[in-house]
Amino acid sequence: MKIIILMLILILIICLLIMRKIWGLYREASNISAKNSREMSHIIEIYDMWLRLNSDGYTFSRYLKESGMTNVALCALTDAGVRLYRELKSTGINIVCFIDPGDMVLPDVRCVSSEEICEEGIDMVIVTDPFKFEIFREKLTAKGYKNIDSIDGILYAMLKAQAEKEG
Repeated sequence: MKIIILMLILILIICLLIMRKIWGLYREASNISAKNSREMSHIIEIYDMWLRLNSDGYTFSRYLKESGMTNVALCALTDAGVRLYRELKSTGINIVCFIDPGDMVLPDVRCVSSEEICEEGIDMVIVTDPFKFEIFREKLTAKGYKNIDSIDGILYAMLKAQAEKEG
């Protein structure tokens, strides 16, 4: 009888450990899902701002020119970064280089790592991955880059500038 009770207790402990592991995996998956959902919402917000501004005739190139930023580097090249590159390349804004472009490489602009200094004369570095902005800002600041902003930070500034001009 004692052996049966000990076996039942052992089985119960094993079941509890298995349930605890399953619960941990479930919570981890839920956290990842919530993070992905927040990131996707932010990306949609970025594209929404961009489209609203463009439909009002307020483009990145216009904002950069008005701010005196004619030589830029794009960092952490994402889909939004490729779209930004295509928007800027024929507007008089000089894309000096791509910093840490990842897997995305465009043929007519030099690619460098964030460990290198691209060139002198860069007016602004635009980090196109808003979720890695702080990481790149630290790296780039340590390398001597001065004016570093994220794609969403610029869009917010563009909205503010547009509102001030209209208001």
